Amino acid sequence: MNSRCWAVVLGCDVSGLGVIRSLGEKNISILALDHNPHAIGFHSKFVSESIVCPHPLDSEYDLVEFLVGIGERLNGVKILFPTKDSYVSAIAKSRDTLEPYYKIPFSKWDVIEHIVDKEKQYKRAAEHGIPLPETFYPKDEYDIEALSDDFEFPLILKPVYSEKFYARYSIKAVKCNSKKDLIEKFVKYSADGFKMIVQKFIEGNASQLYEFQSYTNNTGEVMAMFIGKKLKQHPPETGTGSHFVSVKEPLLVDMGLRVLRIFDYQGISSIEFKLDQREGRYKLIEINPRTTHCNSLSSECGVNIPYAAYKDTWGGYTGKAIHSYTIGEEWIWPEYGFLKRKCFTIYIKDLFTRKHRVYAVFSFRDPLPEVFYFLGTLLQYIKGFLRKINKSG
Repeated sequence: MNSRCWAVVLGCDVSGLGVIRSLGEKNISILALDHNPHAIGFHSKFVSESIVCPHPLDSEYDLVEFLVGIGERLNGVKILFPTKDSYVSAIAKSRDTLEPYYKIPFSKWDVIEHIVDKEKQYKRAAEHGIPLPETFYPKDEYDIEALSDDFEFPLILKPVYSEKFYARYSIKAVKCNSKKDLIEKFVKYSADGFKMIVQKFIEGNASQLYEFQSYTNNTGEVMAMFIGKKLKQHPPETGTGSHFVSVKEPLLVDMGLRVLRIFDYQGISSIEFKLDQREGRYKLIEINPRTTHCNSLSSECGVNIPYAAYKDTWGGYTGKAIHSYTIGEEWIWPEYGFLKRKCFTIYIKDLFTRKHRVYAVFSFRDPLPEVFYFLGTLLQYIKGFLRKINKSG
């Protein structure tokens, strides 16, 4: 491999594909790494090299050793862009081992640890007066039994570490409508080895959810920022966003900047807030020390957050911070909605009937990821349909 500056993207699903395209459009060499040999980002025309790597949820040590091996063989400057918490954590914990080979554009483990651990994250936020849903940290089912009968349902049950939970159950959290329901679900997930958190459910739909996305340099200056508003998610109350729109919301900018200062965070991040209409204020839902899956929307609107991180990390970004962007642009993930709603006509409508849209996967400039993703999505749908027939038979 020739000597040049590489962007090493770890995790090449929808989020990673957005990073690949945002950097590839700037003629940056991309090394794509993922534990999944069928990762859609591998098929992007912007990828110079793609390699299957160990999964950090299986072994952080194996991933770090793999990265050291790549670092020894690959000439040139190499900047790491992890797109999942597990990659971020593995790299941050082994920073001293990896820094001889890579530039790492995000905070050290003592900062990251208080973000990827939701209990530590919420406790620190609460200590500094950041509004968040009422939160409870049960050690066992007896702590839940002891909850006051005045404690208002529904409640949300979510894991301290979300990625492994999602990999196991394909859900981010569960809504519980009674104490009995909460205890049963808590016991189930605890028995499977997950530490759980209980939060008050903020009533309202997906359009009350916002993401403050940014890149902060090592002096604490926010070099790029953007706000996206959710329009749809699946499942509707605790799901993954499939439709966003770019918006301006000065109050969320102030809150997002305050959160970054409290955690002393440097790097790419996405902070989610929800508007509590009953109280008339925004509340923190979670902080993610990485790109979000809809990161391509900010790039299309004029705020290329991965590129800001790349420029700053490689040579020190001396340009003007990017805080202005196009309002009203939409990002949509039709394939995800198709899998969740099982409606092909809605998928076609989402894909072709509206203007001013950025698609999670589909792109005329980079078509192959959509071809492979559509075929994979269709195969999943057929398998699910056949399983349903077999069960009914």
